[in-house]
Amino acid sequence: MIVPDVIVPRSSGFWRVGGTIICEHDPGTEQDGSRDVLWQAAIENAPVIKQGPPCISHQPGDVDDSAYYRDAAPSAGHHVALCRREDAKLLFVSPEYLAENSDDYDTCDPRGGRDTKRHDVRPLDGGAPLSLADFFGELAAKPYNLAAKKGFAENTKDYNCPPPDPGKYDLKSWGIAHVRGALLPVAAVDQWMGECAFRHPIDLPLPKNLTGEAHRGTLWPTISGAVPHLSDFYLSPLGDYALVLVKPKTPSITCMHTRHRMVFRKSDWRKFPGRQLAPHRDGAVVFGEICCAVDCRNPENPRPSFI
Repeated sequence: MIVPDVIVPRSSGFWRVGGTIICEHDPGTEQDGSRDVLWQAAIENAPVIKQGPPCISHQPGDVDDSAYYRDAAPSAGHHVALCRREDAKLLFVSPEYLAENSDDYDTCDPRGGRDTKRHDVRPLDGGAPLSLADFFGELAAKPYNLAAKKGFAENTKDYNCPPPDPGKYDLKSWGIAHVRGALLPVAAVDQWMGECAFRHPIDLPLPKNLTGEAHRGTLWPTISGAVPHLSDFYLSPLGDYALVLVKPKTPSITCMHTRHRMVFRKSDWRKFPGRQLAPHRDGAVVFGEICCAVDCRNPENPRPSFI
């Protein structure tokens, strides 16, 4: 999970946001646990991380018991199982706020384990998670409920889960995601465990004081009309460049060819080093022309093609 430090420019100077793994012992259960921690600090300061009693049989960085069962000798002393694991991910950061989610699960439970998810948006300076109502007031509840209803309908296509109780919706359980060219709030309905927890975007433009940028969702009809199979786009601050993402309906086709632009699937980006590309102007938007062609006889060995 752990991301490299993210450097965040703020009015007070540069800050860092990063993560680390800590290992704690729970005297109540007599078990060790591993927990991801996201931290933030001014760039000139060392982060301060609160930790409980240290693990007995594990080191920071251990995320399971695989090393023990692989390397331990039969005469090894008493071993404390590492049962709890909490993953954390940084989903979004702006000069004033960050969004994160965590997945807390127990691998030692004979009934199949406990898997609890949590989503938070909180100030970068620290403090308690914020409610969606802190930004939208009374206007937050209705679109949150609608997004939860749509998300449950989509989740039910894959999982047989009980419906959530709208009376127990928590407006502090939300995140931020990039959807259809814009940053949107996301309803995170975490009433049930595992696959029965789900997320769905909320149709509310986030304010600039939260995201650090103006809402760009109004450009979706223009760009989606010009780019076949558009799934998302990222616009430059001046609005003169766009990175467009496509999701072809035919899985074997990675590259969408037109006379003016070639874009490639997000899953293939990391396979090739970046390079500066000559853009082609299409109205007010410039599309970088780059393509990754896939050899259908050997899908694991794609051939990069730059133009």
